[in-house]
Amino acid sequence: METFIERGTRFSIEVGTEVAPKIIRWTSWGNGPFQQSYALVSADGITLVDPVRPKMPEVVDALDQYLENGVVSVVSTTPFHQRHVFWFRQRYGAPVYIPEKAAENYEGKRNELYGSGDEIPGGCTAVHVGGENEEMVLLWKASPRKAVLIAGDAINGQTESGGFDGALEAPFHQVGGIRLRLEGRLTAREMRRKFEPLLDHTFHLILSGHNPKGITKEPKEALNAVLASGKHEVLDYKDGVCTFLWRDLRS
Repeated sequence: METFIERGTRFSIEVGTEVAPKIIRWTSWGNGPFQQSYALVSADGITLVDPVRPKMPEVVDALDQYLENGVVSVVSTTPFHQRHVFWFRQRYGAPVYIPEKAAENYEGKRNELYGSGDEIPGGCTAVHVGGENEEMVLLWKASPRKAVLIAGDAINGQTESGGFDGALEAPFHQVGGIRLRLEGRLTAREMRRKFEPLLDHTFHLILSGHNPKGITKEPKEALNAVLASGKHEVLDYKDGVCTFLWRDLRS
């Protein structure tokens, strides 16, 4: 798959093969923190999750080729990831799905609303996490042996090194571990209560909206570890407050 380094876009296969991809990722940089977009390929069509519009026309042309089998839904996991979902709706003619509890924080009209437990066309099941942004996590079953959690801003981290291509590794990337994140001021107990329902599901990979690699090494056990003994942090920043529960799994 192509990498358009000078143009700020890199395509890669997360699940499947070049001939038969199941999850296509494209990484965008040069516009703030790394932004990760995903195309989930199923028999019913393609689901786009938190997609970013490539900057250069030739990269858009490359994306068109990957999506030629038909986009059936465009999903945003959080208002912070509105990104370019409405551009993708116009280009591919697919409905935009936004979290029902955060609908007032979206700009576009004619959106489809989804809540926890809802099935989204293309094979995703929604799981509500919460916080002031009403974060959602998507569960996608690429195959019986490869279920994937796609967590926009709610879960950051990667258990493999690399993938930044010299770019700054921000603390929230949590390279070597997991960093759970919700908007608002929450206690450690509240954070655990909101994320623990994810452990009721089976998954073999966690993909975030920012890390260039996934949480691949025993991801369910890794999530359980950060819930059991993660460090609790509440940080005030310019536009609000954010709560983290994190752990470096290398120590």
